[in-house]
Amino acid sequence: MDNRSSASLVDAIRQRGRIRIAVAWGNTAEQFLDPDTGAPGGVVAIVGGMLAADLGVEPEFVNLPWSDQIPALVDGRVDICLKHTNRPDRAFLVDFSTGRLEKYEGKIVIRKDGGITSEAELDRPDRIIAATRGAHQEAQV
Repeated sequence: MDNRSSASLVDAIRQRGRIRIAVAWGNTAEQFLDPDTGAPGGVVAIVGGMLAADLGVEPEFVNLPWSDQIPALVDGRVDICLKHTNRPDRAFLVDFSTGRLEKYEGKIVIRKDGGITSEAELDRPDRIIAATRGAHQEAQV
Protein backbone atom coordinates (compact mmCIF):
# COMPACT_ATOMS: atom_id res chain seq x y z
CA MET A 1 0.00 0.00 0.00
CA ASP A 2 1.50 3.38 -0.92
CA ASN A 3 1.47 6.46 1.34
CA ARG A 4 -1.39 8.08 -0.58
CA SER A 5 -3.62 5.06 0.06
CA SER A 6 -2.62 4.98 3.73
CA ALA A 7 -3.27 8.70 4.16
CA SER A 8 -6.69 8.45 2.51
CA LEU A 9 -7.64 5.49 4.72
CA VAL A 10 -6.67 7.43 7.85
CA ASP A 11 -8.69 10.41 6.58
CA ALA A 12 -11.69 8.16 5.89
CA ILE A 13 -11.46 6.62 9.37
CA ARG A 14 -11.30 10.06 11.00
CA GLN A 15 -14.22 11.36 8.92
CA ARG A 16 -16.26 8.26 9.77
CA GLY A 17 -15.42 8.68 13.47
CA ARG A 18 -14.60 5.00 13.97
CA ILE A 19 -12.09 2.38 12.93
CA ARG A 20 -13.51 -1.00 11.90
CA ILE A 21 -11.48 -3.78 13.52
CA ALA A 22 -11.90 -7.43 12.50
CA VAL A 23 -12.54 -9.81 15.40
CA ALA A 24 -13.63 -13.39 15.93
CA TRP A 25 -14.96 -13.37 19.48
CA GLY A 26 -14.02 -16.54 21.34
CA ASN A 27 -12.61 -17.77 24.60
CA THR A 28 -8.99 -16.79 24.03
CA ALA A 29 -6.73 -14.16 25.57
CA GLU A 30 -6.58 -12.51 22.14
CA GLN A 31 -10.28 -11.71 21.69
CA PHE A 32 -13.26 -12.35 23.92
CA LEU A 33 -16.39 -10.73 25.28
CA ASP A 34 -16.49 -10.26 29.05
CA PRO A 35 -19.06 -12.79 30.30
CA ASP A 36 -20.41 -10.34 32.91
CA THR A 37 -20.53 -7.10 30.92
CA GLY A 38 -20.33 -8.15 27.26
CA ALA A 39 -17.48 -5.64 26.82
CA PRO A 40 -14.71 -6.49 24.34
CA GLY A 41 -11.59 -7.90 25.97
CA GLY A 42 -8.21 -9.32 25.12
CA VAL A 43 -5.29 -8.16 23.00
CA VAL A 44 -7.43 -7.21 19.99
CA ALA A 45 -9.74 -5.06 22.12
CA ILE A 46 -6.86 -3.39 23.98
CA VAL A 47 -4.71 -2.67 20.92
CA GLY A 48 -7.76 -1.73 18.84
CA GLY A 49 -8.88 0.68 21.55
CA MET A 50 -5.41 2.23 21.75
CA LEU A 51 -5.27 2.64 17.98
CA ALA A 52 -8.73 4.24 17.94
CA ALA A 53 -7.72 6.63 20.73
CA ASP A 54 -4.54 7.60 18.85
CA LEU A 55 -6.67 8.41 15.78
CA GLY A 56 -9.30 10.25 17.86
CA VAL A 57 -12.09 7.86 16.85
CA GLU A 58 -14.14 5.04 18.39
CA PRO A 59 -13.33 1.35 17.83
CA GLU A 60 -15.96 -0.66 15.94
CA PHE A 61 -15.38 -4.38 16.34
CA VAL A 62 -16.67 -6.32 13.32
CA ASN A 63 -17.27 -9.95 14.26
CA LEU A 64 -16.30 -12.19 11.33
CA PRO A 65 -15.19 -15.80 10.95
CA TRP A 66 -11.38 -15.99 10.87
CA SER A 67 -11.34 -17.07 7.21
CA ASP A 68 -13.38 -14.00 6.17
CA GLN A 69 -11.19 -11.39 7.84
CA ILE A 70 -8.47 -10.86 5.20
CA PRO A 71 -11.06 -10.80 2.38
CA ALA A 72 -13.04 -8.21 4.41
CA LEU A 73 -9.88 -6.10 4.72
CA VAL A 74 -9.20 -6.33 0.98
CA ASP A 75 -12.85 -5.46 0.21
CA GLY A 76 -12.82 -2.47 2.59
CA ARG A 77 -15.41 -3.88 5.01
CA VAL A 78 -12.87 -3.56 7.86
CA ASP A 79 -9.92 -1.21 8.26
CA ILE A 80 -7.49 -3.46 10.12
CA CYS A 81 -6.83 -7.06 11.19
CA LEU A 82 -4.76 -7.23 14.35
CA LYS A 83 -4.10 -10.94 14.88
CA HIS A 84 -2.98 -12.45 11.57
CA THR A 85 0.34 -14.14 11.01
CA ASN A 86 2.17 -13.07 7.86
CA ARG A 87 2.26 -15.90 5.33
CA PRO A 88 3.17 -15.74 1.64
CA ASP A 89 -0.45 -16.16 0.47
CA ARG A 90 -1.55 -13.29 2.73
CA ALA A 91 1.47 -11.11 1.94
CA PHE A 92 0.43 -11.06 -1.73
CA LEU A 93 -2.89 -9.49 -0.68
CA VAL A 94 -2.08 -7.04 2.11
CA ASP A 95 0.83 -5.27 3.80
CA PHE A 96 1.88 -6.50 7.23
CA SER A 97 3.50 -4.28 9.82
CA THR A 98 7.09 -5.04 10.65
CA GLY A 99 7.65 -6.44 14.11
CA ARG A 100 5.03 -7.79 16.46
CA LEU A 101 2.45 -6.08 18.62
CA GLU A 102 3.07 -8.34 21.57
CA LYS A 103 5.44 -11.00 22.78
CA TYR A 104 4.25 -14.53 23.37
CA GLU A 105 5.90 -17.07 25.57
CA GLY A 106 4.98 -20.59 24.61
CA LYS A 107 4.58 -23.39 27.11
CA ILE A 108 4.65 -27.06 26.30
CA VAL A 109 2.72 -29.41 28.56
CA ILE A 110 3.87 -33.01 28.46
CA ARG A 111 1.50 -35.75 29.58
CA LYS A 112 3.09 -38.27 31.93
CA ASP A 113 1.53 -41.20 30.07
CA GLY A 114 2.76 -40.10 26.61
CA GLY A 115 6.24 -41.59 26.83
CA ILE A 116 7.92 -38.19 26.44
CA THR A 117 9.93 -37.05 29.46
CA SER A 118 11.30 -33.69 28.31
CA GLU A 119 10.67 -30.84 25.88
CA ALA A 120 13.93 -31.70 24.08
CA GLU A 121 12.43 -35.04 23.03
CA LEU A 122 9.88 -33.17 20.91
CA ASP A 123 12.61 -31.88 18.56
CA ARG A 124 12.77 -35.00 16.42
CA PRO A 125 11.73 -35.66 12.80
CA ASP A 126 9.28 -38.41 13.83
CA ARG A 127 7.28 -36.12 16.15
CA ILE A 128 4.06 -34.46 15.01
CA ILE A 129 3.01 -31.27 16.76
CA ALA A 130 -0.37 -29.78 15.91
CA ALA A 131 -1.17 -26.07 15.66
CA THR A 132 -3.96 -24.05 14.09
CA ARG A 133 -3.01 -22.85 10.58
CA GLY A 134 -2.31 -19.13 10.65
CA ALA A 135 -2.04 -18.89 14.44
CA HIS A 136 1.09 -17.62 16.12
CA GLN A 137 1.62 -21.14 17.49
CA GLU A 138 2.18 -22.35 13.93
CA ALA A 139 5.25 -20.14 13.63
CA GLN A 140 6.51 -21.24 17.06
CA VAL A 141 6.09 -24.92 16.24
